Amino acid sequence: MTYRLIILLTILFIPLLSHAASKIKQLEVQGETAIFTLADPKSHAVPSCVSSDNQNKWAINLNSLQGQAMYSLLVTAVSKGMEVDVTSANRCEALPNVEQAAYLALNVSQTAQTAQGPALYKSDGVTKLGNIVAMPQHNSYYYVPDDGRKGADSYTLYEDNQNMLFLNAQCTGDAYVDGTIYRIPSYSRRLDLYIYHTSGSQSENRLYTKGNIPVFYLEQIPPYHEFNYTCTNSNRVASDYTAAVKVVTKPHDLCGESACIIK
Repeated sequence: MTYRLIILLTILFIPLLSHAASKIKQLEVQGETAIFTLADPKSHAVPSCVSSDNQNKWAINLNSLQGQAMYSLLVTAVSKGMEVDVTSANRCEALPNVEQAAYLALNVSQTAQTAQGPALYKSDGVTKLGNIVAMPQHNSYYYVPDDGRKGADSYTLYEDNQNMLFLNAQCTGDAYVDGTIYRIPSYSRRLDLYIYHTSGSQSENRLYTKGNIPVFYLEQIPPYHEFNYTCTNSNRVASDYTAAVKVVTKPHDLCGESACIIK
């Protein structure tokens, strides 16, 4: 990373930060929540939901991809003695009396580029795309490309959480969704693939044309943070789903068949 890039990234992140960068004083995990405290006390007005004994604590929900990625950044910051910037979500979510962290950014410096911290990989888990230096918004990441290009690139995970509908009890073969996919391609966690709609104007792509065949769907089962699914009978038939359309897989230009991996 060049000095010019360091300045560029610093300017880019300034509007997103809630206070000056600080090192991490304490980091712990309670169940599915990570709680951390910075060495410097908070200088902003904390949300009213925060209790008096938690004024300087931050919480992260480890059930989400964003939370897991932020936790990776925290672990990197602790191991390398790096400073982090935190943006508040202005609410208490993961814990009812602890301020929620919305976004994190490692303090971009020469140290950050050499640290063996979280990096972005293709879905094969082998091909490294670059080191992550910040998370400017939900499920978005800035990374320094590993191929020698100058400047920071970004990756955003557009996740589609709709149920996947099938015509057999194994939930295999053609998959359908009963709704609109707004981003192309979108990542389906249930299929662990990128997907897009087929044309609803073609009758062969509409689920209701399959008549009285029973419909099954992939239902998430606990523990939910592990994202496991089971094939469940919907107790409905294909003709009940007048809006459902078949989806097909579409590789992501950057990540490949599945979502990029952070590790």
